[in-house]
Amino acid sequence: MTAPEQPLRGLYYTYKAVLNDIKNNTQLVPDFEKGVLMHKLLDNIIKSAAEEKTIAL
Repeated sequence: MTAPEQPLRGLYYTYKAVLNDIKNNTQLVPDFEKGVLMHKLLDNIIKSAAEEKTIAL
């Protein structure tokens, strides 16, 4: 099967990666917990820039 045209191509490869994780019992695709951590990091970067100071993680 060939990959679909954009914008579905990205979604196709995302689902394919998730399916591979399920089939192979791996965790190569970030999960919800990692997404939450990334958002907290980004929020701290924005806060640090706005306050012009370093924020400990």
